[in-house]
Amino acid sequence: MNSDRKAATLIPLVVSTIFFSIWFFLSLKIGYNLYFQFRKNHETTQCLVMNTNVIERTYSHFQATWIVKYNDTQSEKISKIFSTNYTTYTDAIEETINQYKIGQVYPCYYNKNKAYDLSWTIDSTVNKGKSYLIVALMFGLLILFIWIVPAGYFSFKCLKKNNESL
Repeated sequence: MNSDRKAATLIPLVVSTIFFSIWFFLSLKIGYNLYFQFRKNHETTQCLVMNTNVIERTYSHFQATWIVKYNDTQSEKISKIFSTNYTTYTDAIEETINQYKIGQVYPCYYNKNKAYDLSWTIDSTVNKGKSYLIVALMFGLLILFIWIVPAGYFSFKCLKKNNESL
């Protein structure tokens, strides 16, 4: 019966550790890619806004777009920059009108590996990466807590049992 009790205690620890370990490594990988690699892969350039538009992504979800002219390391190119999704057409239109004006030049970022991949800012992606790294840290601490507390308890019980037998 004693070994059944130990197994019943150990199984939830192992299962929860496997679950949290998977989340830990996924969060760590995604966070690293977004926080560190994203900045390494993107270069700053200047984007001249040539036109704006709103496209319907899915039913009742709209996205503001800007057609821009920019220079990468090789030549002048034209591409689109997409913004976040909006639930109303009016919100998307206001975004295109108010944020970046036609004929103006703004700093933007392009991906060195995919020069057509442009964004106005890398802050949101970097912040998302930082969030994933914080989640990874929390899962790492949770894994340690899951194993340290029971290990300390069992060690205490074993030491107490050994001291009583002396």
